[in-house]
Amino acid sequence: SIPRNYSLLWTHGGGNGQFSAVPLNLFKEGKPAGYYINGTWSNKSSIEAEKFGLVENINGNNDDWSIIEKEYSYLYFCSNETVDGIEFREDGFPLPDKNSFNSPVVVDMSSDLFSKSLDWSKIDVAFACAPKNFGIPGSAIVIINNELFDNYEDNNNEVIPSLLDWRILK
Repeated sequence: SIPRNYSLLWTHGGGNGQFSAVPLNLFKEGKPAGYYINGTWSNKSSIEAEKFGLVENINGNNDDWSIIEKEYSYLYFCSNETVDGIEFREDGFPLPDKNSFNSPVVVDMSSDLFSKSLDWSKIDVAFACAPKNFGIPGSAIVIINNELFDNYEDNNNEVIPSLLDWRILK
């Protein structure tokens, strides 16, 4: 039940490709990205994002969302850290309500896409690598709130490889 105001993209590069695509498409000059580190995959994606801009890691052992006090280029979560972390679920440990901050929310759902109901009002971008869930290795699905495309002028990165540029893939 993806809302009509979201686009579905079939992309190359799998989940690791999206670890690069996210910062390339969403970093804003002068604003760090916030990465909620709650396990292996969120940590790996944070390390990749540091290649493209300033990243602030948020301690993932805390469910007190008041720790997110500032506006980021985007906030990044991994919804199910299967290796050694926690899972975000609306019936358990939910993602924070976006009304408490003004940052797009990106969720790596490689381990749980299509396995639970979602409150899409809390998510601007969701992606999942295909091999774990539904498709061919080396591919990914990206689900994007179309409002992000309307605000693309905020992104001053003019050198996004075509393979990772969501505007081209849309």
